[in-house]
Amino acid sequence: MLFGGPFVGKIFDDYGPHVLLLVGTFLHVFGLMMTSISHNYYEILLSQAICSAIGASMVFYPAFTCVSNHRSPFGCWLTYPPQVSTHFNKKRGAALGLVAAGSSLGGVIFPIMVVRLIPDIGFAWTMRTCAFLILALLIFANLTMSSRIPPTKRPFSPMAFILPLKEPIFLLLTLAIFFFYCK
Repeated sequence: MLFGGPFVGKIFDDYGPHVLLLVGTFLHVFGLMMTSISHNYYEILLSQAICSAIGASMVFYPAFTCVSNHRSPFGCWLTYPPQVSTHFNKKRGAALGLVAAGSSLGGVIFPIMVVRLIPDIGFAWTMRTCAFLILALLIFANLTMSSRIPPTKRPFSPMAFILPLKEPIFLLLTLAIFFFYCK
């Protein structure tokens, strides 16, 4: 999910959140539904670890970017001028806290839901139930999430992805996150 950040950020800058949310909703729910009918390890890997994770990335980053300080979450402050918050000038921390709380709430609800549903309805219907819950929540997100700043298409430049790594603080943060997830 984290690997898609730079690409999702570029798409967000060019097209806004709506395209990402629609495609991300489809991929995330489709990946979980395909996991429910998977029988082999490679099928689970393709459906949940690839398809669903790409979809989750396409939903996660626009949610944060629509309330954060910059247009794109990955280093575009070096190539693009900083933008004002898309909706929150005051209490931006509280708004980001609410967005982040959704992830924590899901981290509590989904494990409990899965552990309790698998013995009753089996793995396949448990995954489908999770996918339907995610679909309902993402329909709400698709209908309500917007960006106040209109998307501005800019030419693609590979240096936009490399240039932020020349800043020592950003490079150290990137390495720390990489090694944290490798543990």
